[in-house]
Amino acid sequence: MMGSMMRRAMIGDSATLNVDFTSMTNGGQLANAGFTFTNATTTARTYINSNGLLTTATTNEPRFDHDPTTKSPRGLLIEGTATNLLLQSADWTVSPWSKPAQITWDGTTYATAPDGTTSAKQITVTGGASASISQGVTTGTNRTISLWIRAGSLTSFSVGAFDSAGTTWGNNADSTCSIISGPGSVTQQVGGLWSITGLSTTQWTRVQIFRSTTYTNLLAYPGSSSGTINGTAYVWGMQMEAGNGASSLIPTGASQVQRLRDEVVLSNLSSISFNQSAGTVYLQVEIVEKLRGSFVPYGSFDTSGGGRCWWWLRHNHDTSVGQRILGTAFNAGGSTAITSSNYTHSSGVFKFATSLDTSASRMVYAIAGGSPQVTTASAFTLATAAQMSLNKNNDVAATDLGSMWVRTIKYWPTTLSDAQLQALTT
Repeated sequence: MMGSMMRRAMIGDSATLNVDFTSMTNGGQLANAGFTFTNATTTARTYINSNGLLTTATTNEPRFDHDPTTKSPRGLLIEGTATNLLLQSADWTVSPWSKPAQITWDGTTYATAPDGTTSAKQITVTGGASASISQGVTTGTNRTISLWIRAGSLTSFSVGAFDSAGTTWGNNADSTCSIISGPGSVTQQVGGLWSITGLSTTQWTRVQIFRSTTYTNLLAYPGSSSGTINGTAYVWGMQMEAGNGASSLIPTGASQVQRLRDEVVLSNLSSISFNQSAGTVYLQVEIVEKLRGSFVPYGSFDTSGGGRCWWWLRHNHDTSVGQRILGTAFNAGGSTAITSSNYTHSSGVFKFATSLDTSASRMVYAIAGGSPQVTTASAFTLATAAQMSLNKNNDVAATDLGSMWVRTIKYWPTTLSDAQLQALTT
């Protein structure tokens, strides 16, 4: 309690923008905070509601996401453009899904799916040896498979990314696998083939598999990919998309479906007393990066028309280094005036604060209570800002943007001290 009071006293309460997205439930509240949300996609934007169920957002409806298990709010979900390459994402019994004769559905047995509907068809395996459900797509690299699986009498699955042309699972170094939500553990069998064990009969597990090298097919083996299998299980919400990391489910039927990127803009900068010469931004956020090796701008102040001004949230997930953040500010001519060094942070939700002083040409970043990182250059005049934006940057392809959950955002029209930045992120 005393530590919290000391931090508030050190930081002060002079933020001209102070928004807690975890307390919001609808677009009206977002609009009242000064933000405009845009996404014209009508059927492909899903999120977890406060009841823990997968829900589809309507046109221009912001998504306030929740943890499917604890139902605790995760904040405003903002994603880039993505396409689900797999068809019939909720029904493995119809074309183009294929399966051997040992895998059947009795025509009557369902489980409640992650969206709350009684639509998840039970898989029955009878004497199956390497029996799987499978769907192939056009050959590609650097793609992520995701799906929900659940136990019946079988409490495990083997799931993988297979190259049917080369008849190979690839090398072990080519693939990664992790559980997004729900119980279970993962073990690599070979290359892009993974075993998921410890599944529940009452709770769904969503798993993701990435493979960097060429592959064509998703294969899901109820129980295991080896031995003779007899038993039941469930699979639902199958997805394959470009990039490293699964985004929210994009439901499909007979055709592939694309979800457009979410765009969030605060256009009235006078409402936050924006200062062209100095300012501080704070975020509590979680990012799942899709494009590796490039610092994608997720949060920025932009010029009229969306041009370059101050990119205060550039993010990158390097396979060998981990997740990193940096910032860049541009002069009136649109050229780079200052770019900070990159700052590594742990995965999951993190807090960061950054300040910019153009007269001193000084940019500072602090993350998770760590020591502030200072970058200096020559004095410059910042390009004239016209808006604050999330996920709406003209310099990045919409398909390069991953998934971002913004919990809190603040702005001060002055530079907080380095000690204040550190305290703010503790």
